[in-house]
Amino acid sequence: MRKVCVLLAALFCSSLCAEQELFLPPTEGQFPEHLIINNRILLKINGKPISMMDVVKKMDLVFYQRYPELATSAAARYQFYSQAWRSFFLATVEDQLIVADAKEKQIEVTEGEVREELERLFGPDVVQNVDKMGFTLEEITELLKTDLIVRQMIGMMVRTKAISDVHPKQVRARYEEFIAKNPPQNKWIYQILSIRAADPEEELEIAEKAHRYLVEEKRSLEEVVSLLSTEARQLSLSEKYERGTRDLSLNHKTILESLNGESSGTIYSSVLARKAKIASQIFCLEEKREERPPSFQELGDKIKQELITEALEKHNQAYREKLRQYYGMTDKYLSNLVPEDLKPFALK
Repeated sequence: MRKVCVLLAALFCSSLCAEQELFLPPTEGQFPEHLIINNRILLKINGKPISMMDVVKKMDLVFYQRYPELATSAAARYQFYSQAWRSFFLATVEDQLIVADAKEKQIEVTEGEVREELERLFGPDVVQNVDKMGFTLEEITELLKTDLIVRQMIGMMVRTKAISDVHPKQVRARYEEFIAKNPPQNKWIYQILSIRAADPEEELEIAEKAHRYLVEEKRSLEEVVSLLSTEARQLSLSEKYERGTRDLSLNHKTILESLNGESSGTIYSSVLARKAKIASQIFCLEEKREERPPSFQELGDKIKQELITEALEKHNQAYREKLRQYYGMTDKYLSNLVPEDLKPFALK
């Protein structure tokens, strides 16, 4: 249940924060210092007027929480407002539609719930902290009351439907899809010793000596590199690769699969003579193990939560769209009332 509540809170906040990631704080002196807000009544919902200042207050609550260090910067607020106001306007409209629906269904929040949310967000000294953000206690209380009603309505109208949408068969089917895309595979841990000399025959001779050191004398790769570094023009040991079968090139896969993986310790291929631009090589297989995907018991809960999240998003969008249609707040109607090219903010 706790996870579902977190998902609902994320859905609730998504519309508010839709454009926040676009916000980049301006450099000092980039803009003048006086922000002008062209306040006006944008529309009425159930007789309640929604003004540009209502939208600004909603933006301020997010702005002050995300960018407290820029709280006094008119330039930063101007840039944030200009980029985000349309999304916040639509979120404000949808919030008020949900509040109207809650009123019809006689759903309310208590003063205790609002007070608890105030203390959660602003600590025990609510009045002082709210004042620092430029809000009155009445303004912030009204904002949070609306938020709490919206959360409660989303939980009631969306959560139950979303959870009932998810059945064990769907979870199993999603797991089978995952297994089909991630079948068991071998994991190969290996390095490649490369030897290059001016003369191909000399190069092969050095490579064979390296192979004897490794296989017969059981010397380490690092020791072999040190012993033969003066004989070869280039002697290098690759990084340690850790790759699944699906990630291997066909050439590497063929070579590694030819090695006997049953003996203990590192297994060395025979010397692979120079080919085209590739130096002579020795493949050094440190470990080969089978990797199996997580079991259904391990992944089942996670998959169920993914399906619930998808259902929450679907029903949340459907609920909001239904309210907008019911109250006549279509995209066309809102665009006529509040044109896309409206510029409600200025700096002087």
